[in-house]
Amino acid sequence: MSDQWQVFTEPPPSWEAMCQAERSLFHTPAWQSLLKRSLRASPLFVMQSDGAAAFAVTVFSAGPFRVGYVGFPVGGMLHGAPLTAAQLAELRPLLRRQGIDRLRLVISPLAFGEALPYPAVALPETAVTNLPAWDLNQLSSSIRRNVNKARRSGVQLQDAGLPMHGERLFTLYRQTIARHGGSVRYSAAYFRELASLAGQEARLRCLLAAVDDQIVSFVCVGLDGATAYYLHGATDMAYQHLRPADLLFAAAITWARDEGMAVYNMLASPADQPSLVRYKEKWGGETAPQQTYDLPVRGGRAALFTWATAVFRTINDIKERFKS
Repeated sequence: MSDQWQVFTEPPPSWEAMCQAERSLFHTPAWQSLLKRSLRASPLFVMQSDGAAAFAVTVFSAGPFRVGYVGFPVGGMLHGAPLTAAQLAELRPLLRRQGIDRLRLVISPLAFGEALPYPAVALPETAVTNLPAWDLNQLSSSIRRNVNKARRSGVQLQDAGLPMHGERLFTLYRQTIARHGGSVRYSAAYFRELASLAGQEARLRCLLAAVDDQIVSFVCVGLDGATAYYLHGATDMAYQHLRPADLLFAAAITWARDEGMAVYNMLASPADQPSLVRYKEKWGGETAPQQTYDLPVRGGRAALFTWATAVFRTINDIKERFKS
């Protein structure tokens, strides 16, 4: 029944304590505030009346439509489990009253739960599933050689913690997106906020690789439950020959292992980038299909949103063909 659930626009008094108990980053008020300030999102905090289940929904505006993401960006409830079909049926009237048109759910192949009876888009997700046993010395000789090359070349690691670090992160991110012909989804403001939060929040770390005091590569990792999530990473290609990204990857995975995490999740890769999947697997990752569901909450508007999205993609495809 929907009266078993409560929806808040501000975190209830017990929320931060619940996040601390679960060692969750992505449901915290601090993370949701970051998204609100930098991406103009509207957070909702949802919990069962008895506190047995809880999660944050980050609501983004897409033109006139409102799309809610559960546990953005990795999915799952506060304790990590995905929502069930029965829970979604209970929640739909409450989310409809909040003006949400569609609800996006990302379900990892590592999540234990029932399969949802809805259409989904599958992408390859790669994760080190036995992180306590991970050992750099057990990886391929090419990985170890690249890490050693970065060390010998004087690549220095440091932590981000200032907005100015975020400016450089955004520049590297934008260059990487342009190289792959993708769309810039995260703003400079987002990376400024991300770098600042990393300086204050133990569950978030942005590692920087520097050469002669110039930041040339970065990796950001968030801890949620027993899983460390690789969030972002990029490298200045002028310094790629020094292998700073490999040194960062090794440092990030080692840190997550030493923090007691059980899994290092490198998240899903675009379907058209099999080389990225292979790179992740070189670090000991295993790949399985991640499922993303876009569920209608307000039927008519959800259908209109689907149509508008299809038209937008068609126009973009035509533009890309003319470019080539």
